[in-house]
Amino acid sequence: MIPDLSDIIAIMQNKIFYYCFDSSIGNIGIASSPLGIVYLDIGIKEREFLLRLKQKFPVCKLVKSGKKNLKAIREIKSYLKGNLKVFKSNLVLQGPPFWVSVWEKTGEIPYGKMYSYKSIAKKAGNPKAVRAVGSAMAKNPIPLFIPCHRVIKSDGSLGQYGQGEKGKNIKRKLLKLEGAI
Repeated sequence: MIPDLSDIIAIMQNKIFYYCFDSSIGNIGIASSPLGIVYLDIGIKEREFLLRLKQKFPVCKLVKSGKKNLKAIREIKSYLKGNLKVFKSNLVLQGPPFWVSVWEKTGEIPYGKMYSYKSIAKKAGNPKAVRAVGSAMAKNPIPLFIPCHRVIKSDGSLGQYGQGEKGKNIKRKLLKLEGAI
C-alpha cells in the first residue's frame, strides 16, 4: 500500500484514527494509522478505549474517524454476519519479535479451524515456548484480524480470551460462528 498525501501528512503528525461501534459481540473500538490497523478492543466503552489509546500511543494525536476505519469496520461486520472468511485490511504489528511471529502465525489459521498453543509455538520456531505463546495471545493488539480465538489448549479446552467468563463467551460465539465447535 502506497500512502496518499493526506496519509503521509497524518504519519508525519503522528495521528491515530479511532472509532467505536456496537456489534453482536459487544462494543468494538478500532484504531489505525495511515499504514493499517494498530489496535482493536472488544466489549469496551469509547471513554475506556480512548484511555487505552492514550496509554499505548502517548505521542500521537487521536482523531475520531469512522471514514478512516471504514474498510476494517465493514470487514468486521461482514465477518460477524458469517459472510467474510479472510480479512484483507493492513495490520501494523508492534511488539517483541517472538510475539510478532506468533501473531503472524496465528493470522494464518484458516477460518473454522483451531490450533493449539503448542502448534503455534512450533510454527513460530520455538516448540517449547507454549507459555510465551499464551502471553502473546493475551497481548494480541488486533483480535479478530489476528484470530487468537482460534487458539486453544492441547487438551481441546478453549482456554482464555480477553477478560474472564465474558471473554470465553465471546470466544465460544466466534468459534460457533465459524463452525469450529
